Amino acid sequence: MHYGDKRSVRWRAGAQCPATLQRLAAGLFDMDDDARLPDDKLLQLDAFIHQARKLAESAGHALQIHDEPLAFVAQACDAHHRLQVLTAAYPKGIADKGLDKLLDTKLYAYQIEGALFAARVWRVLIGDEMGLGKTVQAIAAVELMARHFGVQRVLVVCPTSLKQQWQREIKKFSGRDAQVLGGLRNARRAQWHEEAFCKIVNYEALVRDADLVQAWAPELLIVDEAQRVKNWNTQAARALKRVAAPSVCPHVIVLTGTPLENRLEELVSIVQVVDQNGLGPTWRLLRQHQDTDDAGRVIG
Repeated sequence: MHYGDKRSVRWRAGAQCPATLQRLAAGLFDMDDDARLPDDKLLQLDAFIHQARKLAESAGHALQIHDEPLAFVAQACDAHHRLQVLTAAYPKGIADKGLDKLLDTKLYAYQIEGALFAARVWRVLIGDEMGLGKTVQAIAAVELMARHFGVQRVLVVCPTSLKQQWQREIKKFSGRDAQVLGGLRNARRAQWHEEAFCKIVNYEALVRDADLVQAWAPELLIVDEAQRVKNWNTQAARALKRVAAPSVCPHVIVLTGTPLENRLEELVSIVQVVDQNGLGPTWRLLRQHQDTDDAGRVIG
């Protein structure tokens, strides 16, 4: 796995690599581009590995495959499958009449587009400005994921003042019940064990209940007002990123109208909830996208 501005799968041949295996690799990997696996050939990697392993073993060589590229390609396969399912269900895209009955409210075209995008990629940041209906987009995406991909456990993390609002809007627009968690630790522990399609907690409770969250094993995490974790070194940010790790919760929708307020590092912290490597190395991002004076202060 090569990590840079964009992640890619690479082929590396050993010093004694058999010529037959080299030719097989040359048919899949772009040898003129540092032996990179082109994006449009990611789905062919499994078949290549099967053939390459046979060739390597017959020649008395070992074929080494790291976990990272396998996970990367598995995500690409999942995305391809989701795109096929959604295209079959809504062949006309955002204009498809089948989407008119998705929620008990009329969605604008850009909201449908956002919901379909979130359902297709499953880890996404929606950064529309305040008043443009990010909440209803997230609820629409949840409904798509529940109907077409079997999502059954949704966790909403939001400021305390918005918990009841989320509960009302989920019920109003989708007809699904959502449980607001509160009270002391023992009360919340019992609530985590209750059956619920959606559970709603504030940031402070997430920090205290991280072990209970992981035991409940949410399939989809919605993070509202994500600028709350713009400082990566806070307890809330660290707890949220542990829960949002793909190994804990595979699907994430992050909502914020202000992904960047004062420093570029704020955007990095928020994007890391969606994808730890999405913006590439932070040092490179900062060097490429901000100006500093001779003292190192950011001036633009």
